Amino acid sequence: MNGLLSELRYRPYVTSRPSRGVDGVLCFVVLYGAVMCGQALGDEAVINAQEFVSAYERSLNAVIRRSVMDVQTHTRYEGAFEWELAPKEMRQSASLARDGRRHAVRVHAKRFYVGDSPEQPRIDQRMTGIATDRFYQYQAEKERPPSAVMVAPYPEKAVPTLVGASGMGCVLDGVIPGSTIPLPELLRGADSVSVRPETEQVDGMATFVVEADTPDGKCTLWLDAEHGYVPRRLSVRRTGEHHWYGSPLRSAVLDVPEGATPVEPRSAIVADELVMDSVKVESVDGQWVIRSARVNTVRTYENGQSTRSASRIERSAIDLSPDFEALRAFAVDVPNGTPVHLMLGQADSGIRLEWRDGQIGEYVDEEVVDVLTKQADKLRSQEVKPKESLPNVSSETTLPQSAGVDPGTEGERVGSVWAIVAGIVALLGVAGWAFMRRRSTCAARGEHVK
Repeated sequence: MNGLLSELRYRPYVTSRPSRGVDGVLCFVVLYGAVMCGQALGDEAVINAQEFVSAYERSLNAVIRRSVMDVQTHTRYEGAFEWELAPKEMRQSASLARDGRRHAVRVHAKRFYVGDSPEQPRIDQRMTGIATDRFYQYQAEKERPPSAVMVAPYPEKAVPTLVGASGMGCVLDGVIPGSTIPLPELLRGADSVSVRPETEQVDGMATFVVEADTPDGKCTLWLDAEHGYVPRRLSVRRTGEHHWYGSPLRSAVLDVPEGATPVEPRSAIVADELVMDSVKVESVDGQWVIRSARVNTVRTYENGQSTRSASRIERSAIDLSPDFEALRAFAVDVPNGTPVHLMLGQADSGIRLEWRDGQIGEYVDEEVVDVLTKQADKLRSQEVKPKESLPNVSSETTLPQSAGVDPGTEGERVGSVWAIVAGIVALLGVAGWAFMRRRSTCAARGEHVK
């Protein structure tokens, strides 16, 4: 507890950002005796709201900068859902790997259940998202191989969304659903950040309470100084004008195909609340990290309806010094021949691409290549009949000399012509067979033949 506090004596006491119209930074340095109840600070240290935000960010850095872990999520849904379409329960098993700019989320099993029987999932899928030099994403149903790999530019601002693919566990790492900005950055960019004058007890621990009004909602954190300033409780409350992925929450109505029944109420959202609590921590390599937590959400609609979710997140196998290469943490593991779709903002060249030996290459139909190779070998093996094999011509018989053609040469030319014709016919047959095979394959995939 004394780590951050004991090194602070004189600090700028700033709980709000300077006006954007002011040129420069106004900083008033005051001697501030204590900002909390009791004698936790003593007479040595002064700490302001932004320093609490920095302490919270440091509590996250050990995990989000370099780590691997497994994440189990169990979520129950209630409220005004259309239950013929929406699940009542979701269970997800995932693994996360993070190394600076490199991120990988592998959802090994994501199962949705409509009824109460966990043996009958309505949806059973796998998904992988990897951000390295580019962003790679692929998914599959049950044990089937991925149907395709989607490749896009590196998602600078979408990494929180990628981490969010692991489920509500992203909240434990300072990523709030509906926001593409990490929570510490949101707090620093708030117009005002404050610390309540009194500590509050959460699960038997004294906590500092930090409050901020951000564009993405009103945020409150209960930080446990004794355990590295991890949040023992966190809440984010949005009203209709707060942002949901950059747009006002009120306008965040999910698009529904024409004729389909919506899963959620088709009404404007007037409020959305998220609360993380029941936090359990453990020490890993001398760093306090969150091992498990509960995350509940409530969404209220203009027509008076509401939807609710209750999630329990368990994290295990947390390693802060992993061997990424040995783990193949950032490898794109798909079978050779998996189609690749580029989403790089460039014109479609019409060339089919596929994943082969760890990289993107042009599509190769191995069966066609094999047939063409055999046919070419067969043509090369054909020999032109020698002169001796030509019909016997008596010495008295003479051919017209005006043509200027040697009889043996004429026979060789005739044989060569027939060999060429036979080769062309064979190649046309193989090309026709390859086209019909490709058309049937594309039809099965719902693609157009190019």
